[in-house]
Amino acid sequence: MYLSKLELHGFKSFADRTVLHFAPGTTAVVGPNGCGKSNIVDAVRWVIGEQRARVLRSEKMENVIFNGTARRRPLGMAEVQLTIENTRGVLPTEYTEVTIGRRLFRSGESEYLLNGAPCRLKDITDLFMDTGMGAGAYSVIELKMIDEILSENAQDQRRLFEEAAGITRYKLRRRQTLAKLDSTQADLTRLRDLTDEIGKQVRSLKRQADKAARYQEYRTRLRQLELALAQLEYDRLTRRQETLHAEIATLRQQNDTETSRLDEAETRLAALTRELGEREQALAAAQAHLQTHLDALRALEAERQLWQERMETALRERDRTRREAEQDAERRTQLEATLDRLSREISGAEPEVAAAEEALDAARATRDRLQAAADALRERLLSLRQQVQTAEDTRAERRRALDRLTSRLDVQTQERTRLQQELASLQHQAQTLDQQVAEATTRLEATRQAVATAQAALKTAEDARETRQAAVQAAADALRQAERRCDAAAAEVQLLDALVSSYDEFSDAVQFLATTAGWSDHPLRTVADVLACDEAHRLALDAALGDLAACIVVASEAEADAARQLLHRQGKGQATFLVLDQLPDAPPAPPRGDARPLASLVRVVDPACASLPAVLLHDWALVPTLDEARTLAQTVPAGRFVTPDGEWADACGLLHGGSARTAPSPAGGRLGRREQLDAARARLATWEAERSRHAEALASAQAALDAVPFEARRTALQDAERHLAEARQVHARLTYEQETLRRRQQEVQQRLDALAQTLTDAHRQIQTLEADVAAAETDLDARRAERSQADDAFQTAEAESRAAMQRFSEAHVAAVQARNRLDNLRRDRERTQQALHDLDARAHARAEHLDALAATLTDAEHHLHRLTEQIDAAGDEQATRQRAVDEAHTELQRTKKQIADIDAVLRGLRRNREQQMREENLRAVRLAEVDTRLNDLVANVREDFDLDLSATRIDLEEAFDEDRARAEVTDLRARIRALGAVNELALEAYEQEKERLDFLLEQQQDLERAEATLLETIDEINTTASERFLTTFSAIQDHFARIFAELFVDDATASLRLADPEDPLESPIDITARPRGKRPSTIAQLSGGEKTLTAIALLFAIYLVKPSPFCILDEVDAPLDDANVDRFMNLIRAFSDQTQFILVTHNKRTMEMADRLYGVTMQEQGVSKLVAVQFDEAVEMAGA
Repeated sequence: MYLSKLELHGFKSFADRTVLHFAPGTTAVVGPNGCGKSNIVDAVRWVIGEQRARVLRSEKMENVIFNGTARRRPLGMAEVQLTIENTRGVLPTEYTEVTIGRRLFRSGESEYLLNGAPCRLKDITDLFMDTGMGAGAYSVIELKMIDEILSENAQDQRRLFEEAAGITRYKLRRRQTLAKLDSTQADLTRLRDLTDEIGKQVRSLKRQADKAARYQEYRTRLRQLELALAQLEYDRLTRRQETLHAEIATLRQQNDTETSRLDEAETRLAALTRELGEREQALAAAQAHLQTHLDALRALEAERQLWQERMETALRERDRTRREAEQDAERRTQLEATLDRLSREISGAEPEVAAAEEALDAARATRDRLQAAADALRERLLSLRQQVQTAEDTRAERRRALDRLTSRLDVQTQERTRLQQELASLQHQAQTLDQQVAEATTRLEATRQAVATAQAALKTAEDARETRQAAVQAAADALRQAERRCDAAAAEVQLLDALVSSYDEFSDAVQFLATTAGWSDHPLRTVADVLACDEAHRLALDAALGDLAACIVVASEAEADAARQLLHRQGKGQATFLVLDQLPDAPPAPPRGDARPLASLVRVVDPACASLPAVLLHDWALVPTLDEARTLAQTVPAGRFVTPDGEWADACGLLHGGSARTAPSPAGGRLGRREQLDAARARLATWEAERSRHAEALASAQAALDAVPFEARRTALQDAERHLAEARQVHARLTYEQETLRRRQQEVQQRLDALAQTLTDAHRQIQTLEADVAAAETDLDARRAERSQADDAFQTAEAESRAAMQRFSEAHVAAVQARNRLDNLRRDRERTQQALHDLDARAHARAEHLDALAATLTDAEHHLHRLTEQIDAAGDEQATRQRAVDEAHTELQRTKKQIADIDAVLRGLRRNREQQMREENLRAVRLAEVDTRLNDLVANVREDFDLDLSATRIDLEEAFDEDRARAEVTDLRARIRALGAVNELALEAYEQEKERLDFLLEQQQDLERAEATLLETIDEINTTASERFLTTFSAIQDHFARIFAELFVDDATASLRLADPEDPLESPIDITARPRGKRPSTIAQLSGGEKTLTAIALLFAIYLVKPSPFCILDEVDAPLDDANVDRFMNLIRAFSDQTQFILVTHNKRTMEMADRLYGVTMQEQGVSKLVAVQFDEAVEMAGA
């Protein structure tokens, strides 16, 4: 499997479509610095899925698109396609040829292609995962990555080992599984919290359902009473409504009479009002005529003022025009004198211009003739210079070829000498190495025997440890069992304590006193709290106590008064107290026959309440059935008999019974809880003591386990195995060195034979090139002499041409000056003539303007005289019109007085009608109030009881007492308030929440099973990945030590070690490298070349375990000297059968050993181009 083709278009500096064809073996890519060689490496990284712009030597990904040059525009897309020959089936696909492509557009969009078909980045990543060829694998190595491979960053080091071990997909699965586990555990935690919360809600809803039943009973009775009271109110409002309707009818009749009188007065007022309007119109017309006359008078005066101003303006304009005429006469005299002078000067300048033109034509002809001769000589000189340059280039090329051949001959001569010395040294090393191999074989057998002994000792220690581990496990199981029992007992104590301290099922008064301090020295206790009995008698005791079970037990009457006063101040209702120091002595119990006294079956939790059973239950006895209770009640006076189910009968004829009860009342449910709490606390103390005993047993078993010398035996075995591994490494290294030495001897001898033939050919080529250089120098001398003669002739002609050009320039300047002077004189004459013409035109226009001004003055005098006469006549007419206005005003005032008299009469009539309307409105408002109350009553009854009072009548009870009914309503409402908040849907909500709780518990079980499955999956992944990693790591250890010794020769050693062997999947990897004669404490203390060789040794050790189909090395040989380059290339040769190598290099030795060469140049600045090169050209390009 190998890379067969790489196509680039628009990627970084490869603006044009470029195709590189690769073949198995070693390919070298050469070129000067900055020409774009590393861009080929970046292209391979990019197309196989690299997402980090930093690795591609860019700040952002769009920078990989060709950004243009001074001569080219930027491209809009970068595209790379890589073709892989999948001949060995390394890639998990059925195709033998796989082409992957990647495109990036400047808009940010990107595409991935697999055999021409669009695909996802994940498809490319999955294709190369665990093959050693991915974007982050070891198939592409740059010089800067040497420090990363050897760095102390655990992630950088482990990436190569994990890729070689093929566990990348396992670690990916583990991360995904861990994410699912975190999500599952979070869901499980939330679900557990939810089930706890809903469980509390279910218990609370059960209590609320009991309270809702009492609430419904109170509401039913309250509805009956409220409907009866509403019917009474409805009847009263109906009667009041009829009375108000009659009163409103009477008031409306009176109002109609007053309205007639008012209409008559308003008719008279309307007539006077119309007359007033006519008077006002007459006055307005007279005033308008007067105002019109005044406006006409003001208009005449304004017009007279306008004509007066026009006449003054015309006089000023006539004076100004006359002054301008005098100034123009003086200007005409000056211009006529100037025109005469210019005419004389023009007559003298015209002959001077003709003479200058003739001199200019003669100078131009001379200049053109001499310049043509100089141009011909220049062309000949340039041709000769080009011939000389060609001859110099030919000589220089031949000399460079001779120098290259001579340098290559020197290098090959030195190499022959070095190889001869190396061959002698190799023969000596072979003898020493044979002896070292024999010694290493002996040491290897001895270490194997030591390992067998250590393994037997470890087996004995393991057996002892397993036995004691079983004891530790048994003790731990017993401890966990005890802890579970303690937790269960603690939970029971907590639950019972919560039940005892909760009074939710009691009245608000009891709940208030239970949560309020200061009224008693002891916590609140009810009768049910201080009494207890067996479970079989609980219902009987509950029935016997009845409401007494909820009574608050206090020590004294003062304590009861304190509680009562506190309830009164806070308005929290009422409570019943049982005062211990006020209890009477228990009366003698009546004869009961075979029945058992109920007081004898009751236990007292608090000794201070020892007399309570006898006092409260002195007349109660327990019988098996209700029939027996009824029989005894008839025969035993003052006795009460109860059954275990809570049914009872007494001598007074009371009988209590019905369906079987499944649970006691809320107050009866507290019977015996304090006793249960004390028993639970006692059990908790017992289990805590048991837990302490098991903890001590576990500590003893753990101490016995710790005493087993297992770690010492394992350490001894590890030391023995390490010594065995070291012995194996030494033996393998020496064996490998022995084989390598023999191969090297053969290679050196073959290289010497090849160099002998090469040196013979080089001497022959040097002789030929020396003759060519001499011939080129002879030809160059001849051409230089001819060029010198032509240069002298050209200089003479050039000087004559420059002199003629100078004379032409002087003649041209003189001619231009003469023409300019003549042109200027002619333009001045034309301007003067135009000025005289303008003066004539202005004089004619001025005469016409003076005639117009005279006509304007005459017209103004005529209009002023006419306007003065009109203004005098208008003054007389103004007085007549003023008298008409005064008369109209007098008539208007008389009409207004008549209207005021009628208006006074109207106000009196209106007051009377308004008083009647107020009375009517008052009745209407009262009627509206009654209607509103009636409608509200009907609406409220309809809304509250879904009943229409206007259509349905409520039948009242005989002798229905409204006051008593209202008192009962108040009482029922108080009882409902005492119940507090009531959830009427409690039963339905209880069923729903119970169903929800069951569903969530089932979901919880499913999640717990999923959690267990995920944990098993993670363990399985960890086991498989650890085994694969350790197997691969062990193999890489051996190969790394051997190859490192081969590269550094003699006694150089290197090793790999897991910093945390217990966690091989995450442990950092310690790399130790010790070249000959050095003992560095860290890798950072090595030189650049030593670091490079160490990284190469590690890389090729990985290749021995899991070869990569191809490997691209970008200038990794830069820090190496010639000897180390040879060792490096020997490794390349050894691995080239299985791995295809592509080397980016500047090193001549690397180029020599490559199978084929590619050159990258930048003939156009900023644009890389691929060329095929020979070895000599490659060396020259690399040095450029």
